[in-house]
Amino acid sequence: MEEVDGIIIRNLRSIGCDIDDDVRTIRQFSTALVVEAAACCLRTIDSSVDINHRLPPSMAAQFRIGSSLATAVQNLGYRGDIGYHTFLYFNEVEIRRVLMFLVDRLPKEHLENEQESSGRKFVLRKLIAAEVSKHMTRVWTPVFYQAKRSGPVREFKSCRLLFPSKSASGGLKEYYAKMLPYVRDQPPCSASLPTAIMETNAVGYIAKQNAEQEWTQQGLASKLSRQEFAARKHDRLRQKIAAQLHSEIQSDSSSTHANADTMSHPPATTGPQKLSRFAQVERQQFAQDTSKLSSQMSSSVTSGTNESEQQKWEAEMAASQETLTDLTTKVDGLEFGTKNLSLGMQQVSEQVRELEAQNLEKQETARMKKATLDLFPDADNNISRLQAMIDASAKRLINLGTQWEKHRMALIENYRQVKDFNSQHAQSTEKQMMDLRELHERMKQLTTEASQKDLLYKQLVVEYEQMTKDVNRSAYTQRILEIVGNIRKQNQDIDNVLVDTRAVQKEINLLTGKLDRTFSVTDELIFRDAKKDDAVRKAYKYLAAFHEDCTVLIKTVEETGVIMREIRDLEDQLELEDSKKLAANLERIEADYKQMRAENAALIARLKSQSA
Repeated sequence: MEEVDGIIIRNLRSIGCDIDDDVRTIRQFSTALVVEAAACCLRTIDSSVDINHRLPPSMAAQFRIGSSLATAVQNLGYRGDIGYHTFLYFNEVEIRRVLMFLVDRLPKEHLENEQESSGRKFVLRKLIAAEVSKHMTRVWTPVFYQAKRSGPVREFKSCRLLFPSKSASGGLKEYYAKMLPYVRDQPPCSASLPTAIMETNAVGYIAKQNAEQEWTQQGLASKLSRQEFAARKHDRLRQKIAAQLHSEIQSDSSSTHANADTMSHPPATTGPQKLSRFAQVERQQFAQDTSKLSSQMSSSVTSGTNESEQQKWEAEMAASQETLTDLTTKVDGLEFGTKNLSLGMQQVSEQVRELEAQNLEKQETARMKKATLDLFPDADNNISRLQAMIDASAKRLINLGTQWEKHRMALIENYRQVKDFNSQHAQSTEKQMMDLRELHERMKQLTTEASQKDLLYKQLVVEYEQMTKDVNRSAYTQRILEIVGNIRKQNQDIDNVLVDTRAVQKEINLLTGKLDRTFSVTDELIFRDAKKDDAVRKAYKYLAAFHEDCTVLIKTVEETGVIMREIRDLEDQLELEDSKKLAANLERIEADYKQMRAENAALIARLKSQSA
């Protein structure tokens, strides 16, 4: 464990723990050093953890710090049993396990050289770097959004920027070459240039992403090229704009005519509502005359100076108004009559068309009847001729049917082949479309992964440039190789011991079997002669007693081996319990308990004195 303790101690020194040079193992750690090491590790892993790394004299504060450390370690994912006693009354095994867990969670940039990490300058440099990193991770906000500032507030504004297009031609190309100002001169003020450039780039990027998404979702399914798909999209857009403009023009023209008619003559409650073009022109003319007449009358009235002239003008105005009303009534009547006449003309036109159609039908019927009557004088010859014509037509139809059947079979076969080819082509096309979609999705994933790896590469390059280049890695490598060699040698020794153990066990099994077989043969031979000779009978008894004693000896040896193993296990447990320092911890707990009672008594006395 010395190598492990050495690695842990070097890492703790690299993050700013004040560990003396004579401390070589964790067994030499004190409670204050354990608390400091755990607090420094937690603060290095997560800068938001704020735990005092100095152990205070008050026992209540010590218990709070121990509980806070245990909670923070559990939040990092530690699965073992941990509490305040782990840090205040620690044992070597548990605290080594906790410190190994914390060292494994340390950021890699904090694992630097031991010489550089020692001293207060390193701690100060780390604190400065952490504070700078904290400020750099904050989101930048403009000055005019901050709460406390001096001077006038200026709002950033954006404007549209024009860029030369590669597809421009003719006058547009000449405009781009001669008349288009530079980008820095297009905004109304220089302060709007950055925001305008950012907005223009954002709009272009969003348009490109939308076009790519539209091509992926609709363009690939349309089985057209990019140029054809874009041309068809432009045509649809142009037609939609033209239709919208046409509908707007029609609605504007209809609303203009309706407003003019309404302003000239209000719609009557009875009579026809739709007027002819002549009626509309007449109404507009009457409205113009009326407006001129009313303006003249109003000007005359305002310019008049006496009441008689004003009465005269009022009488003339009333007479003119009556004349205008009569003329309007006559025009409405004429319009109504014109509409009735137009309706009558339409009805007459419909009747004429119906009569013309009936006349054509009757003429066709009369022509058929006349041709039939012309055939009556020579009926027999005409019937024979018709029969011959019918037979010839039937033969011709049969011949045409036979030819059509041959041609139809070829056409059907060709149709089936073309249909099968089209179905296979459609399936292959659909498969190719699926492959294209998968390739497109894969391209997107690869592009995203490439960008992420590029960012990771840049970050690693920056971290590599910030790392110190004077770290003696050969010493660490040599030490690791020595540890690996020792482990390999230990594994080889363990294998040799296992092989020897198997060989001894095999030899024991062979001897045991040989002994059992020898005893069985000897027992059978002696038992056979024991019936005839008393000396042989005594030998048989001695043989049985000797075999029983040997069995007892073997069992005693086996039990001795088991007891020796148990003794070794107990010795290991004793060493483990000694490493936990239960007696020392018990004495510390008793001392801490007495100190807490004294602190509580002092607090109670202080409270009583304050209350008195």
